[in-house]
Amino acid sequence: SKAPEIEKKKFLVPKDVTVGAFQNEIKKHMPTLNSKETLFMATNGNVVKPSALMLELFEKHKDDDGLLYFTYDTENVFGTL
Repeated sequence: SKAPEIEKKKFLVPKDVTVGAFQNEIKKHMPTLNSKETLFMATNGNVVKPSALMLELFEKHKDDDGLLYFTYDTENVFGTL
């Protein structure tokens, strides 16, 4: 399935926040997200674990402009219906 677009594009995230906590924040901006769908996030083409700390990802994957960019997608957790 195609992930819903979110209006907010920039987030200021504390360095000690996990990706999972950030995913929950992103989900708040997706009112149309189906409860049977899960959100996957990636940076530099690498899917990131929900337990990873934002600081770890920032240090490893930050862009030349000093920002960390994510892409996201959803998948039906119960398979294709």
